[in-house]
Amino acid sequence: MLTTPLLALMLSLIPSLATAAIFPADTTVKMLDAKSFKKAMKANETSLVAFVAPWCGHCQRMAPEYSNAALALTPLIPVYAVDCDDEKNKRLCAEQGVQGFPTVKLFPKGNLIPPITYDAPERTGSAFFYWASRRVPAVVKKLYNVDDLKPWIEQSASSPKPRALLLTKAKKLPLLWKVLANKYSDNIDFASHRNRKGKGSKALGYEEKEESSIVLVYPPGETRAIRYDGGPTKLVPLTEYFDAIANGTADLSYPEEPTVAPGDETASTSEAEADEAVIDNPATASEPEPTPAEAEPELEDDEESSTSEPEEPAPEHIVVEAVEEPSEKTETPEVVDEAPEPEVVAEAETEQVVLDTPSEPRPVDEL
Repeated sequence: MLTTPLLALMLSLIPSLATAAIFPADTTVKMLDAKSFKKAMKANETSLVAFVAPWCGHCQRMAPEYSNAALALTPLIPVYAVDCDDEKNKRLCAEQGVQGFPTVKLFPKGNLIPPITYDAPERTGSAFFYWASRRVPAVVKKLYNVDDLKPWIEQSASSPKPRALLLTKAKKLPLLWKVLANKYSDNIDFASHRNRKGKGSKALGYEEKEESSIVLVYPPGETRAIRYDGGPTKLVPLTEYFDAIANGTADLSYPEEPTVAPGDETASTSEAEADEAVIDNPATASEPEPTPAEAEPELEDDEESSTSEPEEPAPEHIVVEAVEEPSEKTETPEVVDEAPEPEVVAEAETEQVVLDTPSEPRPVDEL
């Protein structure tokens, strides 16, 4: 028979044990309390937060799907959870307007933009993933045509902020670039261009056929770019690079152009004299140059000829504010008081889709 002190100890441990068991052991969902929640919001990045209770059956059924979404979104979009049944978190949950469980909210940019509540009926990994990834604030300037590149470079030179331009083969704007732009939009202006057949990089003086993405940084007032060469174009190295730009410690100086050493002047003069000697060679001079009519026409490159497919017309650049998707309203439970327990939001019966199946798209932590 259990003694009274032992029974009291076991009962006190039930909430923490339930919290630990609500998500899988290998989950990337990070539990937050009031202090760590405040710290997470100071990062000024897009994050997903689920407010749950360990005794809630709907929360327990949602946990594996929420973990699947976290696996796909992390580290680009951090995924968190708060145990609102924990006494020290009840004030936080009340401040966030939690009136039922589970409540999932997206914070587009920490505390700087009001959160968006997830109210779609499907609580699946795929639904959470697409809902979150599509609501990262749109602050990237899209340059659709090659002819848009140089005008943007020249016009944006008047900005007091550095500019970062991504040349990418991807058809859609990479989630990584959206996340970086959202995080550093206060210090850096971001733009992107789809580098079809290498035309964009060729127009800017880089490789005509570029398989990997190119990241170019333009210092304030400059139209010459500094190419990022700090390693892989992945989240961690790019975050360190843009951190340095934002705090002013990055080296944004241009590499010095090679100069002719004093000892090389004689060699240069000799080469010039040799060129003159070739020009004065009677054998060479006696051969008349072909007239334009006699010259053989050059073969046109199919990809670069005038008959190549035209660039897509540049639609008007619109920044769409994140809005909640229309869905059927779930029953609104009564406000949580300290005495009664909060009601549980009704969960629609839907087919469960596992996100990390081969057919499901996953974010790539690389440009």
